[in-house]
Amino acid sequence: MKKYFLYILILLSIQFKLHAQHFDWASSGSGMHTGMQFGVIASNGNLVTGMQYDQPSYYPMNQLPVMFSANGDSIAFGMIRSQLIIYGYDKNGNIRWTLRGDSFTRDSKLLGIAPKKNGNVVIAYTANEVVGRVEIQPKPSALLDVKNSKESNSKSAEKIIYDSEDELDNRYNGRSTVTGYTVVFSEINSTGSLVSSIAMSGIDENNWADFKSSPDGGVVIAYDTQIKTTDASGKFRDVGHHVTLKLDMNYNFVWAHKVMYLDGSCCSTYAPAVAMTISDNGDVYIAGNVRNGVRIEGTKDHLAPILDEVTQYNQPYDSYVARLETTGKLKWAKYTNAKSIIEDIAVDDKNVYFCGVVRQANNLLGMPMDTLNQKLAFLACLDISGKSNWVKNFRASTIKTLDTDKLGSVLAMFQSKSTQYDNPLIIGTDTLSNSYSDLIVSSFTQSGKYEWTKTSNVMIHDGSDNFPVLTHDECGNIYVMAEMCFGLPVSFSVFDAALVRGVGYGGAPLIGRIRTTLPASIEELNPELMAGLQITLPAVKGDDEFGENEFENHGNCIAIPAPWTLEVTPNPTRGEFVARAFLSYADRNVKLELWDAKGNFVKDLSSPDLLQAGPKNYNCNITELAGGLYILLLKGEGSAASSRVVLTK
Repeated sequence: MKKYFLYILILLSIQFKLHAQHFDWASSGSGMHTGMQFGVIASNGNLVTGMQYDQPSYYPMNQLPVMFSANGDSIAFGMIRSQLIIYGYDKNGNIRWTLRGDSFTRDSKLLGIAPKKNGNVVIAYTANEVVGRVEIQPKPSALLDVKNSKESNSKSAEKIIYDSEDELDNRYNGRSTVTGYTVVFSEINSTGSLVSSIAMSGIDENNWADFKSSPDGGVVIAYDTQIKTTDASGKFRDVGHHVTLKLDMNYNFVWAHKVMYLDGSCCSTYAPAVAMTISDNGDVYIAGNVRNGVRIEGTKDHLAPILDEVTQYNQPYDSYVARLETTGKLKWAKYTNAKSIIEDIAVDDKNVYFCGVVRQANNLLGMPMDTLNQKLAFLACLDISGKSNWVKNFRASTIKTLDTDKLGSVLAMFQSKSTQYDNPLIIGTDTLSNSYSDLIVSSFTQSGKYEWTKTSNVMIHDGSDNFPVLTHDECGNIYVMAEMCFGLPVSFSVFDAALVRGVGYGGAPLIGRIRTTLPASIEELNPELMAGLQITLPAVKGDDEFGENEFENHGNCIAIPAPWTLEVTPNPTRGEFVARAFLSYADRNVKLELWDAKGNFVKDLSSPDLLQAGPKNYNCNITELAGGLYILLLKGEGSAASSRVVLTK
C-alpha cells in the first residue's frame, strides 16, 4: 500500500521543465460543480467574472458551495438552487462583491459579460422574471427581412416598459415577467448593484455563440438560428444561419449580417459554429465552420472542397473568416479550403489571428502547412486587409482560445489529450510530456515567433460549453477563467503554486492571473528591461469606491522577458536536494518556502534576499519531516514559481 501511495506521489510530482510557471494569484471554488465561464476587464481596471451554477443532485463529502479569494477569504453560499453568479475582483484577486441571480431574476442562464465605457458591465442571460423596471425591445425587423419570407415585419412593436411598481397583470412579488423575450441585458455598476434591465425577443438563445462590446458603446451578438427561406423549387424550409447583430448603447437595433448554410441537414455546422472579435475601430471579425458550403451575405455561394472520399459519415466541410465594417457591410471573406475547425479569433491593430485544428490539407488559405508527425493544431494570421501572412502548426489536439494584448503578443490556450503513453506536445521549441487536459498558455509575436509557454498541472474541462477564457488588463497581465475537473476528491493546493483553496470533485471554477509585466516597485532594479518594450498607460484614474487606485500608479508597463523556473534534483528525495531556480529579472525579498499538500505553510528554506536575474541554487534539507508530497514555492515581490517534491522515508 505504501509503495502504491508513493507511486501516486511520484506521478503528481512530474513538472514541465523550461517555461513552467504558475499564476501569481488564483481564486477557486469548492463544491461548486461548475467552471468560471466568462470574464472581462471593466474600464476601471477590475476583473468581473461569471458562471452558471447548476445545483447538483447531491453534495459529495458535504461540500456545500464556497468561493475563495486569492487571499484565502471565503464566501459561503449554502445549499442554493441553479442560477447565474457574478463576481467582482480587485487587481490582487480579492472578491469585492458578488451578485447572485436569485437576487434579481428567476430561472436564469448566463450567456455572456461585456464591459461598458462607464466602468459598468452588462450581462446577457435568459430568464422568466426580472426584479424592477424592465424595458422590452421589439424584435429586430432585419431578422425577418429574408427573401420571400411569409413572416411580416409588422410583428415589430413599439417599445414596452414593465415597471414592478405598477399594478400590472404580469407582475408577481415585485418581479416583471419576461417570458417569451429570449434574452435580457442587465447593466451592473462597479459595486455589483443592478442598474437597468432590457429584454429582447427574436434572438435564438439556444444557439448563442458570442457577445462583445463595441467601441461606440453598443454591443454585438453572434448566434445561430433557423430562418424560413425559399429553396430552388420555391418551397419554404428552415435554413440554418449565423447571424451577427449590432445594437446601440440603448440596445436598439442597428444592423444584422447573415451567413446561410448550404447544407440542408440538421447538422450544418461544427462546434463552435462561430467565433467573433471586435477591433478598436469597431470592425467585427467572424469565423465559422460549416458542412458542404456557405453563402456569406455579400458574396457568392462557396462549396467546401472535396479532399478525401465522401461518405454518409465523412462529408466535406470548411471554415471561413470574414470582416464586417462598422455599418455591417462585408469588407472581405476568406475560406481555409481545408478540413479545418476554427476554435477562436482575435485581432490587433495590424492582423487578425485564428486558431483550431486541421484534419485534411497541406495548406490553409494558400499558406503551406507542416502537418507531419501529427502537428494538426494551427495558429494562422491574416493582415486586416485579408492578405495571408503566416500559419504555424503544433503537435496538440487543438488551440481552444486566443487573445491579443498591447505588448504585441498573441496568447493561445492549447488543448492536450497526450498521456504518458502518447507522443508529447510540441509547441515551438518546447516539448511537453504527459500533459493530458493540463492548462497550457503560450505566447507568440505578431510575426508568429514563439516566445514562451506557461503550464499548470490542473486538469481543465474543455467541453463545448466550457471553453477556457483568456483576457488581459492594460499592462498585458493575463487572466484565465476555466473549469477544473477531478474524478476523485482532491485538494486544490496540490495543483497550483498560487495555492488555491478548497476541495475539488467534479467541476470547480478557477480564476487566475499570470503576471507578464514588472511590478512598479522593482522597475528600478531592472534598467535593461525598462529600456525595452513598454506600454504607456492613460492618465491614472482616481480612487475607486473602495479608496484604491484602479491601475498601478505608474505611467508605463515593462514587459517581463520570460517566466521564472524552478526544478528539484533529485526528486523523489530522502531529504536532501537542490532547488535550481532561474530568475528572468531582479527582485527583492526573494525566498524559498515549503508547503504541504494541503496548502499549509511548513517552513522557510531561505531568508528573503535581493537577487539579480540569472540562476540561483538552494541546497535544502527536510529529513526531519514525514514522507509525502510537498510544494516548493519561490516567490519575490513580483513573481513566483513552484515545483513539487516527494519526500521518501
